[in-house]
Amino acid sequence: MVKTQAVVLRRRDLKERDKLLTLYTQEHGKLTVRAIGAKKIESKLGGHVEPFMRTEVCLVTSKTIDILAGAQVVEAYPQLRSSISGTHAAQYLMEVVDQLTPDGQQEPSVYELLCSGLDILNQQSRVNFLTVQATVLKILGRLGFEPELDKCVHCALPTVSGDYLFNVSAGGVTHSRCGGDITWAAPQVQFETIKSLRFSLRSPLDAMASLRLSPIIWEQLNTCIDQLVLTHSRKPIRSRLFLAQAN
Repeated sequence: MVKTQAVVLRRRDLKERDKLLTLYTQEHGKLTVRAIGAKKIESKLGGHVEPFMRTEVCLVTSKTIDILAGAQVVEAYPQLRSSISGTHAAQYLMEVVDQLTPDGQQEPSVYELLCSGLDILNQQSRVNFLTVQATVLKILGRLGFEPELDKCVHCALPTVSGDYLFNVSAGGVTHSRCGGDITWAAPQVQFETIKSLRFSLRSPLDAMASLRLSPIIWEQLNTCIDQLVLTHSRKPIRSRLFLAQAN
């Protein structure tokens, strides 16, 4: 028997009575477990394993798929669930973590970041989408996908002013003159966007709501983070479209 805390990334029906849950756990990374009888109305499990709930779970391990033996909700994030934009934001974070993380790889810092992001968003009267994107950027960094923002990845000169290219395939920002034949594939960004990416990556999540960005810098920041996610995920993040509509 294994007891741990987990965030429910997604769930889907399995046969007539059961559900298959994808959990991101505090101690064991991402796990897929079977919740026997969870589809039944009278099930004691159902209300504790809704998507983006933080739950304490008891698992029975097996050679095929672990079985959910018990669950007790720790945090349901009611403020997020009360609005369409909050639900879309939470669903986006769940899908990003699901797509970016391999099964069974322990990453406690990713779990803590995910919980912190949900906690802060749940306290906001109106969803701050920069908090959402900063959470994603920090998770990318913890998984080893942090872009180089302090210097050009080609010539190694520091980023200090002017316009740059955000070249995901090269690992970060490049001077426009260093772009070569990748210019068409790498979006141009202003230095202010690079500073905003640094701030989002290195500052506490609860500081994001105080950051004010112009529309063009916000658009460029979104483009950079979206390209990072798309490059390192296994497939496109479907919930990103709904998040953009809610923003």
